[in-house]
Amino acid sequence: MSSQKLLSLVNLASIPKDVQKLLDESITILKGAEEKDFQALQEQGIQKVRDLVQIKEIEKIQKSVDPLTLEKLATTARIIENIASKKETGKKVIVAGLDSAGKTTIINTILDPINYKPGDEKPTKGINYEKLDLFGFNINLWDLGGQAIYRSDYLTEENSERHFGFTSLFIYVIDLQAPKRFQEAYDYLDRLAAIYKHLDETPFCLILIHKSDPNLNSKDIEKRAKEIKEGVKKVLSGFIVSYHNTSVFDRSSLFFALSKGFREISMVKTILTGILNMFQDKIKAKSISLYDKTGICAAEAGTVKGLLKNFAINVILSEELGLFPKEASKLILSLKDGDFCIMERIEADRAQYYLAWESGDNPEALVLPPLIKEMEPWIINFLH
Repeated sequence: MSSQKLLSLVNLASIPKDVQKLLDESITILKGAEEKDFQALQEQGIQKVRDLVQIKEIEKIQKSVDPLTLEKLATTARIIENIASKKETGKKVIVAGLDSAGKTTIINTILDPINYKPGDEKPTKGINYEKLDLFGFNINLWDLGGQAIYRSDYLTEENSERHFGFTSLFIYVIDLQAPKRFQEAYDYLDRLAAIYKHLDETPFCLILIHKSDPNLNSKDIEKRAKEIKEGVKKVLSGFIVSYHNTSVFDRSSLFFALSKGFREISMVKTILTGILNMFQDKIKAKSISLYDKTGICAAEAGTVKGLLKNFAINVILSEELGLFPKEASKLILSLKDGDFCIMERIEADRAQYYLAWESGDNPEALVLPPLIKEMEPWIINFLH
């Protein structure tokens, strides 16, 4: 159905690019009903278009709304949902875990790493949808509220396929500081794993052992992390799993972890890694990495030191402080062992990327023209 035909069903001047947004609009945008009908539906708790898709207690509602009118509205809502699901492109990423595990805080940190400050986030009600554009492909984030009332809804047979089908990356967040809820977290994870097995899907699994805050005793973190890994391992047999200790008070830990997950599902990972390998050999770099403006690493070549990763993340997230002046072609960190960490910036089509590499055997590369300029045509060709 074209946008013009869809416009004939709703009271809007234009159809948003992301049709999914229509599902969160008020039911009053739909044509085919009077104000009294909408008011009656709203009194029954039907507020959004998506509520009409999942309508229940039809007989009760038909007492206050004409059955034909109700069927018209429900059909329109289903049409919008079908179009939204067909138009949705990119990779689907599920973020799940118990309530208060820190899922929404993690997502907000990634969406706005410079300005977002962790605070008292309200519990996610149902599912919250977010979109990211990373290195030329779209990521559709599904943030699943972790309260028991919502968990039971996701796990029903009628909803499980719609919520979990076609998942590329599954992120599960466990609160390290809530050991009394570890078993509850394993049980919920077990139910989700059963759904994926039923759907015959094995998405890459990223387990975030969250709230591993810097002020905690390192031995306590290690002990609890080991316990969590053992518990998860029993549940996710047959899945590829990557474990990461994370904390919002150590933002680099989040970027390292999510970069790993996003790279696993990236459609350009192989190409970008090949480009980096080619230039790594050319300049004899010990390692080389490519980042976007949020601090997510798209590709790596060589063994990247934690120091280089931290250097890159801190530079990227401190852009508003002018740490990397626009006039500068390189930012260089001299290490005690004689090596150098070098960063370069690339800008194209209003997008911004960073190249970070470690030089050892070839220090003269420090004074050569920016490496990024030579790589730019290669990178842009595959990212846009």
